[in-house]
Amino acid sequence: MIASNLEESFEIKVKFALLEDFEFYENVLIEIENGIIKKIEHENQGKFPSLILIPPLVNAHIHSGDSCFPDLGYNLTLEELVKPPEGLKHKMLEKIDKKILKESRIKWIKNLLEFGYSIIADFVEGGYKGVSEATEKFSDRYIILGRPSKDRIIEELEKMYSICDGLGIPDSFAYDKDEMKIIRDIFKDKPIHIHVSETKANHIKKDFWIALENLDPKAFVHCTHLNREEIKEIKNLNKFAILCPRSNLWFDVGFPDVLSFIKEEVNVAIGTDNIGWISPDLWKELEILILHLRKFSKEDYSKEIFKWATLNGYSLFNFKGGIIKEGYPADFIIIDNEKIELEKSHNKLVTLIKRMNVSLIYNIYINGKSIKIKYN
Repeated sequence: MIASNLEESFEIKVKFALLEDFEFYENVLIEIENGIIKKIEHENQGKFPSLILIPPLVNAHIHSGDSCFPDLGYNLTLEELVKPPEGLKHKMLEKIDKKILKESRIKWIKNLLEFGYSIIADFVEGGYKGVSEATEKFSDRYIILGRPSKDRIIEELEKMYSICDGLGIPDSFAYDKDEMKIIRDIFKDKPIHIHVSETKANHIKKDFWIALENLDPKAFVHCTHLNREEIKEIKNLNKFAILCPRSNLWFDVGFPDVLSFIKEEVNVAIGTDNIGWISPDLWKELEILILHLRKFSKEDYSKEIFKWATLNGYSLFNFKGGIIKEGYPADFIIIDNEKIELEKSHNKLVTLIKRMNVSLIYNIYINGKSIKIKYN
């Protein structure tokens, strides 16, 4: 049964559900009341529809601005494309009509919310002007991380504070130490995310330690070249790493030490990075990660990887959820099982990760409200 938005209390029956221990259970009935999961029963008798219910995904790092010029500069390096302020992307963002940019950005974000993402975090370039003119806070699930300009930085940050959920810093060298102290002080009670060690050159310049000392960010994005000591430090300080593996492959900058992040039990979330060059499909990120891990270990880490895309993402942005559990918000995706056939699988979570795509989404619920219905 798929309930309508008008019902405050209803139940959903599915053949398979990924519950709080990240194991699949069969013949599951879930009762929802006022947006909260009230009761879960499984291994029931009777006929259950061939559907799969799982937590929704969190896309912890995107750049939606470059959605206006997809696959620009095929033959250019990462720095030539996106390094501020001279990268081709930034020249394009300066030229483009802000109304067109805003329309493109909002269209993409709304599409992503219908693709099964419950939370999306966007690095928005262009300072206060870029945020105020080229985006819109239309949902509390859309996290706007602004990038302050260096001109009159205190005034800039104070204006950005009122319209941004936090800050997205390009790297450890975009601002001097005095500017970073100002950034840290003004945004002391809002999250700061920063690109770190995306390239080997920045890692050699100790960018991780510079960021840690001067900005004390909540999350380090990319972490492509971090060593075991630095990975341990993220764990010890209870901070987050956000990995974007397909972006690292596309821009040919390396690949993060995924196994060390797992072994050290780091808080990891996953992002898809630049919409202009990487399709914002987190399922592809998950598949890349488990394929990569088999090169180094035959141990099954699919649960850990899936938690990165769900439970950890909720935790990173201070939302309750990311698991299917009694007493938690009724946030979940319902998937058509007919083209996945979990009943045949010997490893259901791996099967789901490798075979899932957004066209199989049947319905999405956030706080017990349906936001997409594929079939009548």
